[in-house]
Amino acid sequence: MERAAVVGATGFIGSQLVNELLQRGSTVDVLVRHPESWSVSLPVRNMWRADITHEDSLREPLESVDVVYHLAGRNLARTPQEYRRVNVEGTENIVRACAACDKPPRLVFVSSVAALGPTTADQPLAEDATPQPVSHYGRSKRDAEERLRAYADRVPITIVRPPSVIGARDPYMLSLFQWALRGWVFVPVNRQCRYSYIHVQDLSAALIPLAQYGQRLSVADRAAGIYHVADPQSMTFIDLATAVAAVAGRPAPKSVVLPRWVCQVVGLGGELADRLSGRRGIVNLDKIREGIAGSWWCDTTRWSKANLYRFPVTLEQRIAQTVAGYQESGKLSR
Repeated sequence: MERAAVVGATGFIGSQLVNELLQRGSTVDVLVRHPESWSVSLPVRNMWRADITHEDSLREPLESVDVVYHLAGRNLARTPQEYRRVNVEGTENIVRACAACDKPPRLVFVSSVAALGPTTADQPLAEDATPQPVSHYGRSKRDAEERLRAYADRVPITIVRPPSVIGARDPYMLSLFQWALRGWVFVPVNRQCRYSYIHVQDLSAALIPLAQYGQRLSVADRAAGIYHVADPQSMTFIDLATAVAAVAGRPAPKSVVLPRWVCQVVGLGGELADRLSGRRGIVNLDKIREGIAGSWWCDTTRWSKANLYRFPVTLEQRIAQTVAGYQESGKLSR
C-alpha cells in the first residue's frame, strides 16, 4: 500500500486529490497550515501542522512516505516577494526536506503553464518552450521549477503544468460562467486567443499514475520529467461561454472584446478594491497581465504518448458537470 503525503490538501485540487488517493487504496497524510480548516470527512492517516515556508515543520511528515504531492502555493499575492517566499522558497524547503530523508520520496510538483508564458493562437505551448512568464505569479513558478532542477540528482521529481482548472469549487472561472448565462462574454483583446482547460477530477486522477510511472526531472534534459496535463481540446473564451450557455438551455452569448487599456483599468480597479478591503481579489494587475498577453493552450503530445491516463468524458461534459455543481451550490442561476 503506497503512502502518500499531500501538501496543500485543503485547496481546490488538493482535497480532490486526497479523495482520489484514498479511493485507490493509498494511505494519505495531509500537511496543512491550519488543521482546523480541514473540514472534509476523509479517513486520512495523519494530519500534520506544517508550513512550507518553515523547513523544520516538513521533515518529520515527509520521512515516512513514498510520494509527496506538492500543491501548496500562493495564487494571489500583493507583492513579488510574497510570491517568491511561498512559491519559490517554500518549494525549495519541500525538496530539501525530501532530500534529507533516508529514502527520498518521489516528488510531484504542480506548477502552471504561467511558468512558460503565453503563446499564439496557432502554436500550442510545448514542455521545452523557452520560459517567458509575464506575471509575478508565473515568474515565481518558473523559478520554483529551477530550484527543483538543482535537486534532480537527489530526489525523483516530476513537474506538472496544468492550464486553467475548472470545477464547481473553482472561484476563478465562476464569473465567466455567470456572465455566459446572462448572455454576455467579455474577451480580453483578441477573440482568436485559445486556452486549454482541465477538470479538477481529471487533473487529480492524472497525478497519481504520473507519480508512479512518469519520467523524472533531469539536469541534462530540460524537458524531461515535465508534463502539460490538459484536456486535448482547446477553446476560445467564446467557445467556452457558448458551451456553458448551451448546458443551461440559453442562447449563445454576445461577445464584447475589451481593449487592452480597458483591461488595465479594470486591473487598477481591482488593486484599489484590494487596498480598501484588505483582501487580495481575483481581479488584479498581475492576472490582467496574463489575460491580455495572448493564448494559453498546451501541446499535450508528450502526455498523450505516455498513455498514463485516458479522459473518461469530453470537455463539454466536464463543463456541464461544472455548471451543475455551481448551480447546486447556489453560485449559478438555473
